[in-house]
Amino acid sequence: MSNRENKPKRPAADLVNDLAKHGVTFNYISKEEAANYFTDRNNFLRTASYRKNYVKHTCGNHEGKYINLDFLALVELSTIDMYLRRHLLRMCIDIEHALKVKLITDIENDGNQDGYQVVDDFLKSRDGIKKNIAWKAGAVFAGDLVSKYFEVSVIEDEDGRRTKVMQNIDCPAWVLVELLSFRDFTDFADFYYKDVRQEKNKLYNRAILNSVRSLRNACAHNNCLLNDLNHTSSTSPTAVLSGFLVRLGVAKGSRDNNLSTRPMLEITSMLYEYDLAVSPKVKESGLRDLQAFLEDRAIEKKNLLSANSLLLGRYTYLRNLVDALV
Repeated sequence: MSNRENKPKRPAADLVNDLAKHGVTFNYISKEEAANYFTDRNNFLRTASYRKNYVKHTCGNHEGKYINLDFLALVELSTIDMYLRRHLLRMCIDIEHALKVKLITDIENDGNQDGYQVVDDFLKSRDGIKKNIAWKAGAVFAGDLVSKYFEVSVIEDEDGRRTKVMQNIDCPAWVLVELLSFRDFTDFADFYYKDVRQEKNKLYNRAILNSVRSLRNACAHNNCLLNDLNHTSSTSPTAVLSGFLVRLGVAKGSRDNNLSTRPMLEITSMLYEYDLAVSPKVKESGLRDLQAFLEDRAIEKKNLLSANSLLLGRYTYLRNLVDALV
């Protein structure tokens, strides 16, 4: 049976009743208020997704129903997630800025570079990146840079479809980094340090930055981060990340347990890079703001959530990690 047949559009009241049938209680918010919540403040798909953090009865009269899950817990987790994304996005942007500053400084201090040739060499075999830049020619915030440092032509085929094509490049590295996505920027950094300078730079660990980029995109696109904190990651943490946690005094059992879930792996990678790359004043501000959130708003309804050992364990791990870095 297709999703169209199996999961048709349904009114909010029916969705609330479905949650109740699966053991979700409404001790703090009435079913009517819950239905209004779905229509006015958040949708069912996002709110209900946090139920994955709760276990179900496996036998008896309540088999298949959630254990100790109230609707208010779903609302609270959604709210905590929203605030957490805001903090993490700011920190990811801080990292991106710091890495760009460091790369440009290294190129400017490199006696073998004029800042232009490295861009020519990098873009020579990267048609996809050139295409992405060309399409920014008409963009409000980047269009002026593209038109000044690139020659872009518009080609129209016989069916009237228009394509922007890059014809000429006269762009320095300090302009290029302002036009690249985070993914493309890490490619450029890889190219400069590995192919041009033929050296490793610990700030640009590709596995770490892939996790930072994934987290940044999830936060920027308002994806849920905390809706499944079970063991979901098949990605093994790098030796660098494990060493970082050892330095902070995180026991092996806690490392293995928390890094096996994708959100914790990516947040830990971000904190590693934040500690390494970001300037001292910015780092202190970002970490203290995150710490204040974890000490205050994140545990505003701790009596409702702390009975869940999974949630408590993930919170304790993150709280200890941030406290160790501040």
